[in-house]
Amino acid sequence: MNIGFFDIETTGFHPEKDEILVVCIANNAASRVKVIKKGKMTEEEVIREALSSMSIYGSIVSWNGSSFDIPFLSRRAIKYGLRFNHKFHIDLMQKSARFIPNVEKSLDAMASTLLIDTHPTEYNASIWKMAKRGDKDAMQYIVDHCSSDVITLKKVWKKLME
Repeated sequence: MNIGFFDIETTGFHPEKDEILVVCIANNAASRVKVIKKGKMTEEEVIREALSSMSIYGSIVSWNGSSFDIPFLSRRAIKYGLRFNHKFHIDLMQKSARFIPNVEKSLDAMASTLLIDTHPTEYNASIWKMAKRGDKDAMQYIVDHCSSDVITLKKVWKKLME
């Protein structure tokens, strides 16, 4: 099965006024993470490229995507006249609760419970604000954060599917 794993990073939690900074996508076979980010690209171009990249997968997997990533991406896509057809989406946060109940809902907590080695980055709101203003170092930090989340998501998926 051709599965894509994805995560987004945004300037805030409100798709009406906040923007997508980064989209990271990986497939179930390769170790490479595709990074699509604002900077040289506009938000519209980031979304267009992300939708195109995700369209090749039969299923897409996210962490808390049903509550955040999918609705946010869909609402931002509509702003530009684009449509996000999310095909078959698996929100691993929701699914994992069935396998392992009573675990904190963060991806890192689930990875830790499953004894998966991760390299998480801390969330620091000031870094996201700096990236929103165009700070390249802050944007790289967010890219690293998003990429790390996608890699961890893949590891959690594989461990739960064993």
